Amino acid sequence: MSEFNDVGRFFMCERFMRVWQTFLLMGVLISILCGCANNQPKENINDDGSPGIDHIADIGSLPIDKEINKKERSDGKYTPGEYIFITGRNLKNSKIFIDNKTVQIEQVLNKGIVIRVPRGLSPSLKHKLKVSNEKGVASEYFYSTHYLISTDTDGNNVGFMRTRHDVKGLVEKERIEIEHDRVLFNVISNNGGFAYSLGTASKVDYSGRQGLKYGIGVKTIHLAAPNEPKEVTQQIFPLYSAPTSVSLSSNNQLIILGKRDISIIDAKNPLKLKFINNFKLPDHGKETTFVDVVFLDDGKTVVVLDAQYNVISLIDISNPLSPEVMSEENLFPGIELPMVVDLESDPHNDKKFWVLCGPNFRVASQKAKELYDRIFHNKEKKQKVDIAEQLISISIENGVMSIGSVHKLPEKFAPFFAVFGEDDNIYVSGIKMDILNMDEVGNINKWIKSLGKMLWNSVAIGRVLKINPNTGKYKSTSKGFGIYYHLVYCKDIGPAFTLLKLKGTLFPPFVKMSWGVGVKSQGTYAVRSLDKHALFPPYSLGHISFQK
Repeated sequence: MSEFNDVGRFFMCERFMRVWQTFLLMGVLISILCGCANNQPKENINDDGSPGIDHIADIGSLPIDKEINKKERSDGKYTPGEYIFITGRNLKNSKIFIDNKTVQIEQVLNKGIVIRVPRGLSPSLKHKLKVSNEKGVASEYFYSTHYLISTDTDGNNVGFMRTRHDVKGLVEKERIEIEHDRVLFNVISNNGGFAYSLGTASKVDYSGRQGLKYGIGVKTIHLAAPNEPKEVTQQIFPLYSAPTSVSLSSNNQLIILGKRDISIIDAKNPLKLKFINNFKLPDHGKETTFVDVVFLDDGKTVVVLDAQYNVISLIDISNPLSPEVMSEENLFPGIELPMVVDLESDPHNDKKFWVLCGPNFRVASQKAKELYDRIFHNKEKKQKVDIAEQLISISIENGVMSIGSVHKLPEKFAPFFAVFGEDDNIYVSGIKMDILNMDEVGNINKWIKSLGKMLWNSVAIGRVLKINPNTGKYKSTSKGFGIYYHLVYCKDIGPAFTLLKLKGTLFPPFVKMSWGVGVKSQGTYAVRSLDKHALFPPYSLGHISFQK
């Protein structure tokens, strides 16, 4: 009996095993079939035609191949001008919006569509990406990242400070650097995805124009490169006088300004700039020094400023191969000293610009001393010089310039640069001229000791003024211990500027000096130590721009 029971148990177990294996095999087959069904394109599953977003990824600003390697191109930071790759369903025939503003589809790929991050986004707010058609709406959200870009001329680098929505003041303190010998200026491409960094690459004797020929090195920097900006190209362009400024038109003409000439560059393709033309500017005398240039009239006209002779020139460049001077204006014909400082185009009227006037300490140290002596010690000339501290609007019509509003600035204020903010105010950087007490410059150590005492007693020297262009009313929006120089306005952050940061001490050397960057929302940062000679104008403090 026990043997029978053992045999029965054996056959019962074997039957159970067979049944169990059958069920197991059926389960595997069902899983495979379900898996195959799940791998079918979503558009074939209950597709009612409404849009859907599976994933968005930032993929840089470089040209796009048919196949996108997101691991190589994406870092999760969405910067202005950068491409966004969107995967999902029913996308290509839908409308795309970011913060309720229409965004153009740049490219349609097999697995999705490509758009660009638009310029003008807030660095502090979350942005809504919306895909919409008549069947429905799908949405995704992201924060944008922007770069504050500063050139350190004597430090031979261009630096990048990144915004972040969740840090105090919205700007990270780390400054990412890219080497660039004798770098002077930087400007953002019109699409926002690249920066052009300009410096003096070479300087040789040139008999053709009885002077020097400069090679201006222009680096194109990919701002949307994964993790941090990266240089992608460098090209050299000719200039026949010392470089003083740069400007980019809305139609992608890049102007490199020299003291006596201009080079025009085609910047339609940021990765391959093309030289168009170089031409001489008007000669007003042996000290002719053009320091600024702005575009007007949809890029067909430029205004240039000769700071030494207080002359502004209106030039037609609608044909860049044959520019023509249309008119010139001497703003202070009775004053021989440099009293016109900077130009700024009006963002609301492309036939209007603003002229910043005052003692110009951007041009030469000897002129600076003469200016100070005239203002503070020569009573006869004081009335004429007083009228120079002002902001003037000028409009153009048929090649003729006409003066509009004139707003007075504080007395004994030496302005450097002016820029419009997105709040429609004009911001002006400058210093109180008490710092340049030339009575004591003959004894530099005595002067620095006096300056150190001023700083120790908390006398704020550097200023950024906020000026209402309609009323002329102004107030200080930033002030502190330093020389506040080139500036830019940053959305949600306020003005940012390059500076010579000063700190007073009780003992020698009495003043510690550093090159640095100031940000209204956070304060000032010392980047690199300087010696006492950095206190004297003209200043080598570089330029700053913002990727907006």
